[in-house]
Amino acid sequence: MDRIARGEQSALETLLARHSKLITTVILNVIHNEAEAKDVLMEVFHQAWNRASKYSVGKGEVRAWLVTIARRRGIDRLRKRESYSRTTDRFTLEVEHDPETWISGRDTNGDSDRVDTRSFIRSKLLELPPFQKEAIELAFLKGMSQREVANYTGNPIGTIKARIELGLKKLRVSLNKLSITNVGALIK
Repeated sequence: MDRIARGEQSALETLLARHSKLITTVILNVIHNEAEAKDVLMEVFHQAWNRASKYSVGKGEVRAWLVTIARRRGIDRLRKRESYSRTTDRFTLEVEHDPETWISGRDTNGDSDRVDTRSFIRSKLLELPPFQKEAIELAFLKGMSQREVANYTGNPIGTIKARIELGLKKLRVSLNKLSITNVGALIK
């Protein structure tokens, strides 16, 4: 760990060779997804590289330290995936419920609260970076799969997933603020 703290990349490679199998197993036990486990594994060793100077032999073995980092990173990834999934499901249901109303902004059912929410979401979509806005519109308003969006835009699927995820996070934050505002208005 001292060598890693001094920036010796060969020491990190040795650490990775020694512990990657165990750390991968720990991560898989948390998130149950091999592709994501590889990403989390790299995050764990990236954190080990960045925080090597903070490691203390007195607090335990390197392996235990890495396992702790792996579990925390795995749990974070699982929470992120579940949050993204819930947001995506809610947004998809909203659009599928009445896509014409959602796109046009006209309320065919007389539900003005829905129109206000749709209008608010459309305005927040316009505030997103163009690439995030495009990915979300193609996925949710045009009904394309993430792979179809990737093919349509000529971007890797990982890029499309990231754009949709980041855009949905921003929309979720905006919607949470709207909900808080609406509750505040009801109280007054």
